[in-house]
Amino acid sequence: MIQRIYDNEPGMLEFVASGKLTDFEYQSVLIPQVENAIQESGKINVLWKMDNFDGWELHAAWDEFLLALKTRDTIERIALVGDKPWQKKLVTYLKPLTHAEVQYYDSDRSEEAQDWLKHSDEVKH
Repeated sequence: MIQRIYDNEPGMLEFVASGKLTDFEYQSVLIPQVENAIQESGKINVLWKMDNFDGWELHAAWDEFLLALKTRDTIERIALVGDKPWQKKLVTYLKPLTHAEVQYYDSDRSEEAQDWLKHSDEVKH
């Protein structure tokens, strides 16, 4: 399941992923939300929290791959928040698909991840 958290400022999307993600969830929730945010803000930051997250069904993994390529120039930062060793490795797989800065945070450092995303414009050179 993908759930969007709406209490963030414009240009920052926060999602909570749990269970095993499906193509339907990508097509009905994630992709439209990301596209709308990009249309409204131009460039965005994404906070992806994994809570009892088991990964992707095959078609949803393909959706993720295509979305990463499509948004590679419009997402500035991605913070992954999780609690399993394999989730930390997602950074390695995601980096070649995007021009965004990608960082992983353990679940107990979720606020630090949000701060990192909120201050992305202050770090640019």
